[in-house]
Amino acid sequence: MEWQDWQAAVKLGAKHVSNQLEADQPFYVLGYSNGASLTLKYSMDSLGDADYRTPDRVLLISPMIGVGAVARFSRLFYWLSRLEYFRHTRWLDIYPEYDPHKYNSFPMNAGLQSYKLTNTVKEQIQRMASNGELQQMPPVLAFQSLVDKTVVTSAVLDDLYEKLPDNGSELVLFDVNRIGELEEYIQPRHILLLKRAMNEGSGKYTVSVLTNRGENDPAVVELRQAAGIPGFVSRGLPYSWPEEVYSLTHVALPFPLDDDVYGLESAEVDSGYPHLGRIQILGESGALILPPALLQRLRSNPFYGYIEERLEVVIDEDL
Repeated sequence: MEWQDWQAAVKLGAKHVSNQLEADQPFYVLGYSNGASLTLKYSMDSLGDADYRTPDRVLLISPMIGVGAVARFSRLFYWLSRLEYFRHTRWLDIYPEYDPHKYNSFPMNAGLQSYKLTNTVKEQIQRMASNGELQQMPPVLAFQSLVDKTVVTSAVLDDLYEKLPDNGSELVLFDVNRIGELEEYIQPRHILLLKRAMNEGSGKYTVSVLTNRGENDPAVVELRQAAGIPGFVSRGLPYSWPEEVYSLTHVALPFPLDDDVYGLESAEVDSGYPHLGRIQILGESGALILPPALLQRLRSNPFYGYIEERLEVVIDEDL
């Protein structure tokens, strides 16, 4: 499998959907994680290809614009795995498959292809920005957690948004939970990145940040700075940080709290799936075949309703 196979599937799906629409109906593409990178590439490719309809808006969740160190070294491990002695390096992780939403085991080739894809996308963004082709890019609305172990959040700013034209794009960042003394245990680089995003914006795109209303207050507000207008405007939201949650994650953004598998809260109907989002276990380290970090990772979004609200606003504006 190569990333070009994934891209071919995206083009096939996008063409099928766009062919069902009337000429005056808006056409959206939305991608999550690796799919966001593929969605972005489709949108750029469509600008110069009459066979594919250019989206009216590009919607991204946890976009994979830059990947971590493991993916960058995946090429080395991939070629080592060709040798019989190193065949175990074909896999980054091998775990029991108990998650109905995704695979737990991760082949090294997936990291390699993601690395190749993100490099291709970044190079295309840079090239099209330099020659002026990116001026035709539709507005991009992305939702990204400030803390994300899977993708590089700073790449979303530096390699995507700073290259976009002034076209009505917006970046939404979900801050960490800053209640009480919890903030003291957050990696300083995350705090610095948020300050940079809020203070060094180019003014070409809108920045929205969901963060605590105040010190020792779990309630959340939206701080929004419109493109070209200095200063953030605060808007109260009907959401609060759950007591035991200190940040969102790459996985959590597209899942509501009552998801059958990933939800922190119980769904109305028990589907019979394992309730992975509510696992809380204590015991001796090293006893489990799964790493504790895999079980403690937040899998659903306390602010999922905010994403729904923002998408509904986009649709209403275009109707």
